[in-house]
Amino acid sequence: MAPDNKPHDAEEVEMRSSIDKKKGVNEEQQAFYNDFATRDEEWKKFHTKKLLRKVDTRLLPFLVVMYLLNFLDRSNLAQARQGSLERDLGMKVSTN
Repeated sequence: MAPDNKPHDAEEVEMRSSIDKKKGVNEEQQAFYNDFATRDEEWKKFHTKKLLRKVDTRLLPFLVVMYLLNFLDRSNLAQARQGSLERDLGMKVSTN
C-alpha cells in the first residue's frame, strides 16, 4: 500500500478483499470498506469530525454527571465525618 494509505488500483482492493474474506468479513462490510477507501481525504476528515461530535454529545453529559456525583459523594462523606458520623455508627479509629 502507498504511504498515503490510499488504495491506488483495483488489484490492491481485490487483495484486501481476499484477506478480509479469510478473516470472516461479510460482503456488506467489504462494500462499506471499498466505499470508504475510495473517498477523498476531505470527506474522511468531515465524517470523522461528525462521528466524534456524535460520540461527544452522547458520552460527555454522562461523564460530567458521573464526575459531579463522585465529587458530591466525596465531599459529603468528609462533611459527615467531621460531624457525628463516627459516633453515630459506633466506629472506632484503629491504629494498626
